[in-house]
Amino acid sequence: VGVQEYEMGLQESLVVAPNPAHDRIAFELPLPAGYAMAGEVRAVLLDAQGKLVAEEAVGRNGNLLSHSFTLSPSFSPGLYFLHVKDGRKWLAGARVVVE
Repeated sequence: VGVQEYEMGLQESLVVAPNPAHDRIAFELPLPAGYAMAGEVRAVLLDAQGKLVAEEAVGRNGNLLSHSFTLSPSFSPGLYFLHVKDGRKWLAGARVVVE
């Protein structure tokens, strides 16, 4: 996903819903107080073969990162991988099933 560092401490905090998804997938990632970000935060969706299918900027409200993707008809049913990253490191990720 274009980063060299991985933040393992945030993984358990990532909430993705609904999963399985039909027309929309959303996530929230609470950050510890004072957590320093490096550049813009991006959400990346990859298909099961690792091909980039969507990448969008993520909003931040205080210590909460949140975003939702609209799953257009071009999203075939199957397994996808969500990655949340800043300009330097991977923050968290999850498997997403699209039905």
